[in-house]
Amino acid sequence: MKRRNMILITVMCTIALLLVCGVVYAVDPAHQAEAYAHKVFPSLMEDLANNIENDSYFKNAEDVKAASLGEPIIIYNLYAVQPGKSMIEQLKQVAWYAFPVEVNGTPVTDLRVTLVNGDWVWDFGGSLSPMINQVAVENNIDAKECSVIMLGQPGPTYIVANKAGKEVAVRNYKNPRTLKLNPEVIQEMQMELDAKQKIENNMVYEEGLVGSNGNSGISLKQNASVLHRVITYLDYLAM
Repeated sequence: MKRRNMILITVMCTIALLLVCGVVYAVDPAHQAEAYAHKVFPSLMEDLANNIENDSYFKNAEDVKAASLGEPIIIYNLYAVQPGKSMIEQLKQVAWYAFPVEVNGTPVTDLRVTLVNGDWVWDFGGSLSPMINQVAVENNIDAKECSVIMLGQPGPTYIVANKAGKEVAVRNYKNPRTLKLNPEVIQEMQMELDAKQKIENNMVYEEGLVGSNGNSGISLKQNASVLHRVITYLDYLAM
Protein backbone atom coordinates (compact mmCIF):
# COMPACT_ATOMS: atom_id res chain seq x y z
CA MET A 1 0.00 0.00 0.00
CA LYS A 2 2.81 2.39 0.92
CA ARG A 3 4.58 1.67 -2.33
CA ARG A 4 1.37 2.31 -4.31
CA ASN A 5 0.84 5.61 -2.50
CA MET A 6 4.43 6.66 -3.19
CA ILE A 7 4.01 5.86 -6.90
CA LEU A 8 0.74 7.82 -7.00
CA ILE A 9 2.31 10.83 -5.27
CA THR A 10 5.30 10.69 -7.63
CA VAL A 11 3.04 10.59 -10.68
CA MET A 12 0.92 13.50 -9.40
CA CYS A 13 4.03 15.57 -8.63
CA THR A 14 5.40 14.86 -12.10
CA ILE A 15 2.15 15.94 -13.75
CA ALA A 16 2.02 19.10 -11.62
CA LEU A 17 5.64 19.91 -12.52
CA LEU A 18 4.94 19.44 -16.22
CA LEU A 19 1.88 21.71 -15.98
CA VAL A 20 3.86 24.42 -14.19
CA CYS A 21 6.72 24.17 -16.71
CA GLY A 22 4.20 24.30 -19.56
CA VAL A 23 2.57 27.46 -18.21
CA VAL A 24 5.96 29.14 -17.66
CA TYR A 25 7.00 28.16 -21.19
CA ALA A 26 3.77 29.47 -22.72
CA VAL A 27 3.77 32.86 -20.97
CA ASP A 28 7.46 33.54 -21.58
CA PRO A 29 7.90 36.74 -23.66
CA ALA A 30 9.86 34.94 -26.37
CA HIS A 31 7.07 32.43 -26.99
CA GLN A 32 4.37 35.08 -26.77
CA ALA A 33 6.29 37.12 -29.37
CA GLU A 34 6.43 34.04 -31.60
CA ALA A 35 2.70 33.44 -31.22
CA TYR A 36 1.91 37.10 -31.94
CA ALA A 37 4.18 37.21 -35.00
CA HIS A 38 2.55 34.14 -36.53
CA LYS A 39 -0.89 35.56 -35.77
CA VAL A 40 -0.37 38.85 -37.66
CA PHE A 41 1.79 37.41 -40.46
CA PRO A 42 -0.93 35.85 -42.70
CA SER A 43 -3.07 38.99 -42.92
CA LEU A 44 0.05 41.12 -43.46
CA MET A 45 1.14 38.93 -46.38
CA GLU A 46 -2.36 38.99 -47.83
CA ASP A 47 -2.35 42.80 -47.80
CA LEU A 48 1.09 42.87 -49.43
CA ALA A 49 0.04 40.42 -52.15
CA ASN A 50 -2.85 42.73 -53.02
CA ASN A 51 -0.56 45.79 -53.12
CA ILE A 52 2.63 44.30 -54.49
CA GLU A 53 3.38 47.35 -56.65
CA ASN A 54 3.99 49.36 -53.46
CA ASP A 55 6.45 46.87 -51.96
CA SER A 56 10.20 46.74 -52.54
CA TYR A 57 11.01 43.47 -50.77
CA PHE A 58 9.22 40.97 -53.03
CA LYS A 59 9.54 40.43 -56.77
CA ASN A 60 5.91 39.45 -57.29
CA ALA A 61 2.73 38.29 -55.58
CA GLU A 62 3.83 34.64 -55.87
CA ASP A 63 6.88 35.39 -53.71
CA VAL A 64 4.63 37.03 -51.13
CA LYS A 65 2.38 33.96 -51.02
CA ALA A 66 5.43 31.72 -50.62
CA ALA A 67 6.87 33.80 -47.75
CA SER A 68 7.28 32.31 -44.29
CA LEU A 69 8.71 33.35 -40.94
CA GLY A 70 12.14 32.15 -39.86
CA GLU A 71 13.61 31.74 -36.40
CA PRO A 72 13.47 34.98 -34.40
CA ILE A 73 16.57 37.11 -33.94
CA ILE A 74 16.88 38.55 -30.45
CA ILE A 75 17.81 42.23 -30.47
CA TYR A 76 19.86 42.97 -27.36
CA ASN A 77 20.37 46.33 -25.70
CA LEU A 78 23.59 47.83 -24.44
CA TYR A 79 23.75 51.03 -22.38
CA ALA A 80 27.28 51.06 -21.01
CA VAL A 81 30.38 48.87 -21.10
CA GLN A 82 32.34 47.98 -17.99
CA PRO A 83 36.12 47.93 -18.48
CA GLY A 84 37.62 44.48 -18.71
CA LYS A 85 34.43 42.82 -19.92
CA SER A 86 33.34 42.07 -23.45
CA MET A 87 30.28 43.75 -24.89
CA ILE A 88 28.57 40.41 -25.51
CA GLU A 89 28.92 39.53 -21.80
CA GLN A 90 27.09 42.71 -20.80
CA LEU A 91 24.07 42.57 -23.11
CA LYS A 92 20.58 43.09 -21.73
CA GLN A 93 17.71 41.19 -23.28
CA VAL A 94 14.43 43.01 -23.75
CA ALA A 95 11.26 41.97 -25.54
CA TRP A 96 12.43 42.99 -29.00
CA TYR A 97 12.57 40.36 -31.76
CA ALA A 98 13.15 40.39 -35.51
CA PHE A 99 11.54 37.51 -37.41
CA PRO A 100 13.17 36.93 -40.81
CA VAL A 101 10.61 36.96 -43.63
CA GLU A 102 11.91 34.27 -45.97
CA VAL A 103 11.17 33.27 -49.55
CA ASN A 104 12.40 29.76 -50.36
CA GLY A 105 14.61 29.87 -47.27
CA THR A 106 16.25 33.20 -48.12
CA PRO A 107 15.50 36.21 -45.85
CA VAL A 108 14.24 39.26 -47.74
CA THR A 109 13.17 41.51 -44.85
CA ASP A 110 11.99 41.45 -41.22
CA LEU A 111 8.85 41.39 -39.13
CA ARG A 112 9.81 43.08 -35.86
CA VAL A 113 7.78 42.36 -32.74
CA THR A 114 8.18 44.52 -29.65
CA LEU A 115 6.57 44.74 -26.22
CA VAL A 116 5.47 48.35 -25.71
CA ASN A 117 3.79 49.36 -22.46
CA GLY A 118 2.78 45.75 -21.86
CA ASP A 119 1.27 45.10 -25.30
CA TRP A 120 2.80 43.50 -28.39
CA VAL A 121 3.16 45.63 -31.51
CA TRP A 122 4.67 44.82 -34.90
CA ASP A 123 6.63 46.68 -37.54
CA PHE A 124 7.40 45.39 -41.04
CA GLY A 125 10.44 46.07 -43.22
CA GLY A 126 14.17 46.58 -42.82
CA SER A 127 17.25 44.62 -43.79
CA LEU A 128 18.56 43.14 -40.56
CA SER A 129 18.14 39.42 -41.28
CA PRO A 130 19.37 39.66 -44.92
CA MET A 131 22.40 41.63 -43.73
CA ILE A 132 23.24 39.07 -41.01
CA ASN A 133 23.34 36.35 -43.68
CA GLN A 134 25.50 38.52 -45.93
CA VAL A 135 27.87 39.37 -43.06
CA ALA A 136 28.17 35.68 -42.16
CA VAL A 137 29.08 34.75 -45.75
CA GLU A 138 31.50 37.66 -46.17
CA ASN A 139 33.32 36.84 -42.91
CA ASN A 140 33.17 33.06 -43.21
CA ILE A 141 31.21 32.51 -39.98
CA ASP A 142 27.87 30.99 -39.04
CA ALA A 143 25.00 33.49 -38.89
CA LYS A 144 24.20 32.13 -35.42
CA GLU A 145 27.53 33.48 -34.20
CA CYS A 146 26.29 37.04 -34.80
CA SER A 147 24.68 39.06 -32.02
CA VAL A 148 22.47 42.04 -32.78
CA ILE A 149 23.09 44.95 -30.40
CA MET A 150 21.12 48.16 -30.16
CA LEU A 151 22.81 51.03 -28.37
CA GLY A 152 20.12 52.41 -26.10
CA GLN A 153 16.44 52.02 -26.87
CA PRO A 154 15.90 53.00 -29.57
CA GLY A 155 19.34 53.52 -31.05
CA PRO A 156 21.69 52.43 -33.83
CA THR A 157 21.98 48.68 -34.42
CA TYR A 158 25.19 46.72 -34.86
CA ILE A 159 26.03 43.15 -35.81
CA VAL A 160 28.72 41.85 -33.46
CA ALA A 161 30.69 38.60 -33.40
CA ASN A 162 33.76 37.13 -31.76
CA LYS A 163 36.51 36.13 -34.18
CA ALA A 164 39.77 34.63 -32.97
CA GLY A 165 39.06 35.85 -29.44
CA LYS A 166 38.43 39.45 -30.51
CA GLU A 167 35.10 41.25 -30.77
CA VAL A 168 34.39 42.70 -34.19
CA ALA A 169 31.34 44.50 -35.56
CA VAL A 170 29.64 46.22 -38.47
CA ARG A 171 26.79 48.71 -38.34
CA ASN A 172 23.44 47.62 -39.74
CA TYR A 173 22.58 49.76 -42.76
CA LYS A 174 20.17 49.22 -45.64
CA ASN A 175 23.02 49.69 -48.14
CA PRO A 176 26.21 49.15 -46.10
CA ARG A 177 29.57 50.37 -47.38
CA THR A 178 31.13 47.13 -46.24
CA LEU A 179 30.10 43.78 -44.76
CA LYS A 180 33.49 43.15 -43.17
CA LEU A 181 33.47 42.81 -39.37
CA ASN A 182 35.98 45.24 -37.91
CA PRO A 183 37.40 45.75 -34.38
CA GLU A 184 37.45 49.52 -35.01
CA VAL A 185 33.64 49.49 -35.08
CA ILE A 186 33.70 48.18 -31.48
CA GLN A 187 35.61 51.35 -30.55
CA GLU A 188 33.02 53.39 -32.46
CA MET A 189 30.27 51.74 -30.40
CA GLN A 190 32.13 52.53 -27.18
CA MET A 191 32.49 56.19 -28.18
CA GLU A 192 28.80 56.40 -29.02
CA LEU A 193 27.87 54.86 -25.66
CA ASP A 194 30.14 57.32 -23.85
CA ALA A 195 28.52 60.24 -25.70
CA LYS A 196 25.03 58.96 -24.85
CA GLN A 197 25.97 58.58 -21.22
CA LYS A 198 27.27 62.16 -20.99
CA ILE A 199 24.08 63.49 -22.57
CA GLU A 200 21.86 61.46 -20.22
CA ASN A 201 23.84 62.54 -17.17
CA ASN A 202 23.23 66.17 -18.12
CA MET A 203 19.52 65.77 -18.71
CA VAL A 204 17.20 66.49 -15.80
CA TYR A 205 13.53 65.54 -15.90
CA GLU A 206 10.83 66.30 -13.36
CA GLU A 207 11.26 62.85 -11.82
CA GLY A 208 14.98 63.37 -11.40
CA LEU A 209 18.25 62.66 -13.07
CA VAL A 210 18.31 59.98 -15.75
CA GLY A 211 20.93 57.44 -14.72
CA SER A 212 23.80 56.30 -16.89
CA ASN A 213 22.32 52.85 -17.45
CA GLY A 214 19.32 54.47 -19.14
CA ASN A 215 17.12 51.39 -18.86
CA SER A 216 14.57 52.37 -16.24
CA GLY A 217 11.73 52.22 -18.79
CA ILE A 218 12.44 48.65 -19.92
CA SER A 219 9.92 46.08 -18.77
CA LEU A 220 9.08 42.53 -19.81
CA LYS A 221 5.69 42.79 -18.07
CA GLN A 222 2.75 41.90 -20.30
CA ASN A 223 -0.76 43.30 -19.83
CA ALA A 224 -2.51 40.07 -20.87
CA SER A 225 -3.36 37.68 -18.03
CA VAL A 226 -1.49 34.40 -17.59
CA LEU A 227 -4.59 32.45 -18.68
CA HIS A 228 -4.96 34.58 -21.81
CA ARG A 229 -1.29 34.11 -22.67
CA VAL A 230 -1.54 30.33 -22.23
CA ILE A 231 -4.60 30.22 -24.51
CA THR A 232 -2.82 32.43 -27.08
CA TYR A 233 0.15 30.10 -27.19
CA LEU A 234 -2.01 26.96 -27.39
CA ASP A 235 -3.92 28.55 -30.29
CA TYR A 236 -0.59 29.18 -32.02
CA LEU A 237 0.51 25.56 -31.53
CA ALA A 238 -2.78 24.40 -33.06
CA MET A 239 -2.27 26.50 -36.22
